[in-house]
Amino acid sequence: MVRNIEGKYLPYHEHEPEQPCWMFLSEIFQQEHPLFKNMLFLEGCYFYSNIYIIVGEYLTIVDPGCDHTVFEPLFQRPEYAPGDIQKIVLTHKPPDRPMGALGLLRYPTVRSNPQLEFILHVDSPVEIKRVIRQLGARLTEVKGGEILDLGGFDWKVVATPMHAIDGISMYHAATKTLISGDMALPYSMSASHKQAGGWVDKYPLGMRSLVEFDIDNVLPCHGLPITPSSRKVVKASCRAVLPNIFKSISERVP
Repeated sequence: MVRNIEGKYLPYHEHEPEQPCWMFLSEIFQQEHPLFKNMLFLEGCYFYSNIYIIVGEYLTIVDPGCDHTVFEPLFQRPEYAPGDIQKIVLTHKPPDRPMGALGLLRYPTVRSNPQLEFILHVDSPVEIKRVIRQLGARLTEVKGGEILDLGGFDWKVVATPMHAIDGISMYHAATKTLISGDMALPYSMSASHKQAGGWVDKYPLGMRSLVEFDIDNVLPCHGLPITPSSRKVVKASCRAVLPNIFKSISERVP
């Protein structure tokens, strides 16, 4: 399943799962680090967001996608339950992330969990924040630089206001792993989402903040996890987006 920068990337329809197939990252990366042994991955269908779940004393969901029904096969297992969800991280605001979070609130044990916490960027839409507060859930707003304890693993928040103004990535130093959000990748260039406050000329700042990290593994929002050439992927992404930046600037110059 894993593709590196030298490998051929298959079009989405060639590797679409026929049904939700949750896998631990240890199965994908063939690495036995506790994080990978306790982190589930579900590939998003038809360009919808991938979903990552960190399994610890509670469940942390990173980008719950747009269809809450994909969790049903998981919740049919005795070791997982909706009431175990304690933290939900949204890497940015386009609808293939918040919609899945709202769908999870259909489960009464999720809505009634007093420990339920949403983590998102401070510039995320006020409408989403209002809904979270009305539900009585905890709201943690981040700017970048914070260290989050997610299921017993420390992740550093990195502000990446590229695709959307409220975009964040997260870095796990011990495994050199980056949850990249919708950062650009050479095989799946993520255009700026202007309705979400994203502009292509913001990419250099976001990409520069990422290349400072020692990255072995990238967990993107779209496409398959990437290893071991992930740092090359990040650098290549930075180079690939430069023509779009120059074009965007030239279009705005009278």
